[in-house]
Amino acid sequence: MIIPPFLIIFALACAATSVGFVKFSYFVSTGYGGSVACMALGLLAVFKGNLTFGTVILCILLILYGIRLAAFTYLRQKNSASYKEKIKNVYKQNSNNVSPATQIGMWLFCALLYFCEISPVYFTLKNGKSDGLLTYLGIVIAAIGVYFESMGDYQKSNAKKKDPSRFCDTGLYALCRCPNYFGEMFFWTGIFVSGVGALSGPLQWIASCLGYISILGIMYGSTTSLEARQNKTYGKDEKYQQYIKTTPILIPFVPIYTLGGAKAVEKEADTSKSK
Repeated sequence: MIIPPFLIIFALACAATSVGFVKFSYFVSTGYGGSVACMALGLLAVFKGNLTFGTVILCILLILYGIRLAAFTYLRQKNSASYKEKIKNVYKQNSNNVSPATQIGMWLFCALLYFCEISPVYFTLKNGKSDGLLTYLGIVIAAIGVYFESMGDYQKSNAKKKDPSRFCDTGLYALCRCPNYFGEMFFWTGIFVSGVGALSGPLQWIASCLGYISILGIMYGSTTSLEARQNKTYGKDEKYQQYIKTTPILIPFVPIYTLGGAKAVEKEADTSKSK
């Protein structure tokens, strides 16, 4: 019996994401990166007869992205006390406290979402499309995204080692306040763009657009949450106030300096006073 390619790739996503049963937060951190890397490896194996230079490069970028993200999030959750505290406020650390139905639902939902994110490359290979201008444009965009994300995480980790109590405003953080989140969005923009010329039929477009729009929404929400936390932590620092007034929050050189994080802090303060 021939197994449909989708089931193979989706099974790989499920296998990698299943680390969330060990710790619930892994569904959206280590399991996320591992899932992307495993699916990309699966694409190289399942569609070896349809591979082109462009799709091989895209798969390599997905593998590098996934492995780096999985390793980074695992080490951060293991070694960073502040990150552990943040995660506790968002996810239940012990998966035994979460019902089996919730765990399974989260597991399958995440695996499907991660498949949708890489689906432009999947459909390009499935449809047997040759490389085009959009393929190479997507590669360039995705490569820039990987650089911003990985270098942003690296620079911030180094800055925190030198002075854990200070915000990071050097390196890529002089261009925007969330270069790692910008890199994430830029990376998936490249993946989406690479497949635009290959998508065929409503289901392929729906899956690809769903994955792309979802990650943009997640990164927007993550940026807003980070802004609120940083405003709460560094809000009284005059250098920080100068930094946020002159440095774009998410996209370099685009003069958007807030996504509402300051209002979130003010609302929380007002709520606390009223109690």
